[in-house]
Amino acid sequence: FTSATKDALSRFQINHGLFVTGKMDAFTLAELNVPAEQRLSTIEANIPRLAAYEVGLGDRYIVVNVPAQQLEAVAGGRVVERHNTIVGRPARPTPVVMTGIETVKFNPYWFAPSSIVRKDILPKLQHDLTYLKQLDIKIFKGDQNGPEVDPRSLNFKTLVAEDYLFRQEPGPENAMDTAKIEFRSPFGIYLHDTPEKQMFNYNNRFFSSGCIRIQNMSGLVNWVLNGQDGYNPDKIAGMAKTLERLDVPLVAPLQLRVAYLTAWPSIGGTVSFRHDVYQMDGSGFIVGQPMAVGEMSPDDKRFVLKPLPSAPSVDDAEASGSGFFGSKIGKMAGPTATTSMATTRATEQLASSSKSGLFDWPSYYKKKAADENAAADKSKNPKKKLSKKATDKALADAKLKDKKSLDKKLAAKKSTLKKPEACKPDGTGADGCKPAVEAPKPVDTTAAADVPKPVEPAAPVDAAKPPDVPVPAN
Repeated sequence: FTSATKDALSRFQINHGLFVTGKMDAFTLAELNVPAEQRLSTIEANIPRLAAYEVGLGDRYIVVNVPAQQLEAVAGGRVVERHNTIVGRPARPTPVVMTGIETVKFNPYWFAPSSIVRKDILPKLQHDLTYLKQLDIKIFKGDQNGPEVDPRSLNFKTLVAEDYLFRQEPGPENAMDTAKIEFRSPFGIYLHDTPEKQMFNYNNRFFSSGCIRIQNMSGLVNWVLNGQDGYNPDKIAGMAKTLERLDVPLVAPLQLRVAYLTAWPSIGGTVSFRHDVYQMDGSGFIVGQPMAVGEMSPDDKRFVLKPLPSAPSVDDAEASGSGFFGSKIGKMAGPTATTSMATTRATEQLASSSKSGLFDWPSYYKKKAADENAAADKSKNPKKKLSKKATDKALADAKLKDKKSLDKKLAAKKSTLKKPEACKPDGTGADGCKPAVEAPKPVDTTAAADVPKPVEPAAPVDAAKPPDVPVPAN
């Protein structure tokens, strides 16, 4: 294993988004064992995507590559900013769009979608009105232009979620955190900050319900504004502290590509590859909304070009899946966060085999908490060891109970069995019919004529006398 081999292996790991160690490990070996035919198929699936995404980019633009979980800000043909991202989980894929960035919103409101209002907020408000104050949520009639409503005047057991707007004010509990970058999209997604910074510590960050959370959001905002209106890192940091609501329309709008690339040209004439997490390769997919993994659209495709009527257009996970409404996840121990995309996927192979999606953290922590509580209860109330006599008695009682239960079931089944029908007089009838048996008639002993006479025994044969032999006829 020479230094040249180590360097080659390191370049391979970079091109496949693995931890760069220059050493062979299970994940590197798995990527090396992918057949050349499969790699070729992946490249062919991405050629039309690359051609479509590069149209009309301009000199400054942003590309979010969903499979790579990374954002790149490009100016003059060079990548000048690179940020790790959190994107949609396989059950709620991030849409792919080609559009322009229009507005930066500092300390944005968060508008709870009606699905979250119904499932999470209303059940809590039926028992605790202080819940609104805890998360700094206000209620408006109709939309945000309607009048604010006093929560004490509402019946949360019968309230219709679609008739009201639940708005979370700027602050430390706000799901959007300090800033949000908006752009036109039929799918209602956006780029935003997040208070859950520890989520970027993981190599696989398919956690959201479609929206894109950005690591080091202030750095990206500074690059997007590009000195407009005197904005610089200090001014942006000050905005986060003041919690002032402010929308800044861009003087020079930028192009944005939320892309789906599982293969693209890399340095030195090589190709970078990423896993097809949404299973879109080979489907003809370029832009639109990927269907959840394992699902098909009404016209039997793996994607749609506009939102389905039943699909929410807001990132629900910002409020529920990540713990903003009563299920907040604490700080998680994990690998050190990185800013390089080439080191963001050491455990993707294991995660991709999960039926419930990549790293279902809420379910994992719920199960872990349940296991810990069960272990604590067991330590507080240890089970007493039964004596042999008590154990034998318990087994005997159980067997007796099972026998009685079985006898009862058999008796019930027997009572429901259908008795066979009688056969017809000619002997025909349904299968299994029971022949009718006539009862014997009583004998009238008073009528001598009806009583048969006994038969007298035959005379004994004389052995000395030969039997009569018939004379044959002439």
